[in-house]
Amino acid sequence: MLSGLRAGTPLYVLYKNEPRMAIGEVLSVSNPIPQFGSTYQAGVLMPPKTTVDIKVRLNGEEVTFQKLPSDQSVADFGGSGVVVSESREAILNEIEGFKKLSEKALQDVDRHKHIITECNKMLGDLNPQVKREAEQAREIAGMKGDIASIKDMLAKVLNYKNKED
Repeated sequence: MLSGLRAGTPLYVLYKNEPRMAIGEVLSVSNPIPQFGSTYQAGVLMPPKTTVDIKVRLNGEEVTFQKLPSDQSVADFGGSGVVVSESREAILNEIEGFKKLSEKALQDVDRHKHIITECNKMLGDLNPQVKREAEQAREIAGMKGDIASIKDMLAKVLNYKNKED
């Protein structure tokens, strides 16, 4: 639990936007601060949720993570893609989940390329102008390739002629 951290213990910080990880040293943890009022859950009065503020030394700087849920061992900090944890195992699980999400995204690339190709075909079938524009784009791309080939051949001929002189 994040509320159980004490000065000198490690806090693991995962930056998902960059991605990178840092291990900080806890400097202080606030007392649990109640959030919202009590709630009813299945007819039972539940105590209010509490949060803690944790001050950490990260890379020589003091950083404060505010309003972290006190009853969890891993928590998102704000909406900035930062995850903090008091547990090495919990941050390892978070990293594994983060990695698997990216691996899945890479597996979906070919499927999405296929969807785009098929949608372009359907758009062309329904709108002749789109089809003509796509054909023109293909022709222009082909011409650019032809021009590049001609330039290469011309450069070789000129190089050959200069060597003879």
